[in-house]
Amino acid sequence: MPTRIAARIVSFTINQPEPFMSVSEGARVRRVGTPNLEPARAHHVAGPVRFTWQSGAIRHLSVDGVEVLRGIGAVIRDDNWGTYALLAEMDATHPCGDAIEFIYRARVSPDSDGPDESPLSLELHTRIDEAGLDVRLSMTACERFVTCRSGLSVLLPLVGVVGNAVEVTHSDGHNETGYFPRHISPGQPFFDIRGLSFAPTRQRTIDLYFEGDVFEMEDQRNWSDASFKIYNRPLALPSPYRIEAGETVSQRVRLQWPNAERALQ
Repeated sequence: MPTRIAARIVSFTINQPEPFMSVSEGARVRRVGTPNLEPARAHHVAGPVRFTWQSGAIRHLSVDGVEVLRGIGAVIRDDNWGTYALLAEMDATHPCGDAIEFIYRARVSPDSDGPDESPLSLELHTRIDEAGLDVRLSMTACERFVTCRSGLSVLLPLVGVVGNAVEVTHSDGHNETGYFPRHISPGQPFFDIRGLSFAPTRQRTIDLYFEGDVFEMEDQRNWSDASFKIYNRPLALPSPYRIEAGETVSQRVRLQWPNAERALQ
């Protein structure tokens, strides 16, 4: 049986401004594209797992010193692919035995030209222990909500991933064995992803499972970002689409990292 490791939270929140935050809003817009300050970050250690929690998103998660996840969180797009600002209503961290749990509640910032009420609210439950990560997202439309994509987005790092073998499970249950592209892929490397398994090292296999929508992958190096992104709702489907008033959309992503001497061939 695996050794149980009590979750040990070693965390600190970075509240002081980053160097660029002391300059004018105009300079921040020129440098990073927005006058908004970056949300505070909290760093955690739970046994062999290290990661950062930042305003509803897990970032830079590593296991035994190997980064296995660049990031995961909810991304809400408008009807023209713009990204909505999220107004946090709750951001709580709970040690729970040998696990760490997070509850994040937020709402979409209302349109300045529209009604004052937010058109969409969301709740994110995240749990991390020595064996894996479980993220559950629930989104409820307060009125008819038009979006190009709303849901969970997963970023995989490049190191230990580029050029490596990967096994993809599709929604009909059949498995496809392929390789992450070594060179930048202009098209999506994989479609219709229900599960995904790869080995960044011979001692570590990463298993991902997706629920609640059809997911596919794109190569973020096309946009100068060092990651592969797995996102919900295929680009081949009509866009934008609608979440009707009162409708609740749920999604789930699970990430497991069994310590096994197993690597895909």
